[in-house]
Amino acid sequence: MKKVFIYTEHVCEKRKLDGKKVQFYLEKNGYEIIDSPSKADIIFISSCGTTDRYTQETFDILERFKKYKGEKIVIGCVPKTDKEKFNEKFKGKSVVTDEMEKIDEIFPENKIKFKEIDDGNVLTSCLDDGLIKEKIKKKLLKNRLTKKAYVDLSTYILKLIVGENHLLLGNLARVPIDDIYFVRTSWGCSQNCAYCGIRKATGKFHSKPIEICIDEFKKGIDKGYKKIFLPADDTGAYGKDIGLTFPKLLEEFLKFEGDYKISIYALNAVWLVKYVEELEKIVKSDKISGISVPVQSGNSRILKLMNRYHDTEKMKDAFLRIKKANPNVETCTHIIIGFPTETKEEFKDSIDFIIDSKINMGAILKMSVKSGTLAEKIDPKVPEEEIEERAKMAYNLLKKHGYKVTRSEFGMVFGGKYKIKKG
Repeated sequence: MKKVFIYTEHVCEKRKLDGKKVQFYLEKNGYEIIDSPSKADIIFISSCGTTDRYTQETFDILERFKKYKGEKIVIGCVPKTDKEKFNEKFKGKSVVTDEMEKIDEIFPENKIKFKEIDDGNVLTSCLDDGLIKEKIKKKLLKNRLTKKAYVDLSTYILKLIVGENHLLLGNLARVPIDDIYFVRTSWGCSQNCAYCGIRKATGKFHSKPIEICIDEFKKGIDKGYKKIFLPADDTGAYGKDIGLTFPKLLEEFLKFEGDYKISIYALNAVWLVKYVEELEKIVKSDKISGISVPVQSGNSRILKLMNRYHDTEKMKDAFLRIKKANPNVETCTHIIIGFPTETKEEFKDSIDFIIDSKINMGAILKMSVKSGTLAEKIDPKVPEEEIEERAKMAYNLLKKHGYKVTRSEFGMVFGGKYKIKKG
């Protein structure tokens, strides 16, 4: 029986779900999944190619894992988003996000094929005990009491800064998420944003059959989960390829009784505007706890350059309609600082948009031009020092309007305003 270690510490929830499916696949074919890379015969390393910074993190991890004897297999987005660099730096086997079934070619002896495995509904979590900080974290998580203290403290701090639905921004604290059930509704993306390279790796958009979505949702409810997350690269596009709509899917979910809440992740603004009337009715059910809508800019000209939905007034109106329909629904967004050609005033439009739309929380990210994207060809680029200046401006303006803000190397997160009412 070969021993396998699956490393997904640094990737998004969707890639962690892929990691969980790989785990199921290997377990059903007789492999043993272990929690230490030093003892593994095979090491899977998931990868993120969202920006060049995340791609470099993948390369750094590959370099670090060279000390382990196990065969390395890379899964995720980098083998396709950064194909040339990846092939220079890594000579082993890999499986790209939109071709996960090709894992069968690496394990031809496996009787149970990858397509026969159910999708993951919980996240993988394996730590590299060769890295000091992860070794300490691993020890804390092994004991029930220290795990609870570690997770509780991390989430308490995030709740203070961002709010109850801090996970709409992703797992910022990188703690185990044991109380959330994930129902992935689709794969791929129907958008073509100028700054994003992930579409290369996630492939053509396709929806999960509605009967499977409903079955997975029911299983989560039956298992006693109170928090249900709907993650996808283009969540609101659900059904466009199978004659259905995203609101129809939500309506099917809401037919189930129970003490649960749904969080909607990565609902592109075009779908928020298109379905706002249906969403108003749905949020009145009080079963939706939060909606993440990454608008990326509050300026129409910049949004056009980004190849994104660009009617800022309709977006603002949609946010306000959702809040009016149910003030307890927390809204979340992402904004990019310094997209090529953006002026300081145009960036200020983004901050005004957050405030005017009564958005609860969000992330403001420094522009990192991804190699090979349309944004790479747009000039002039905004200098790094100007991006830093705008980050300071955003920090001060958000603080002035009552948000709690914390800065980091990638930008900042903000929240703590228009909080969910208790009870």
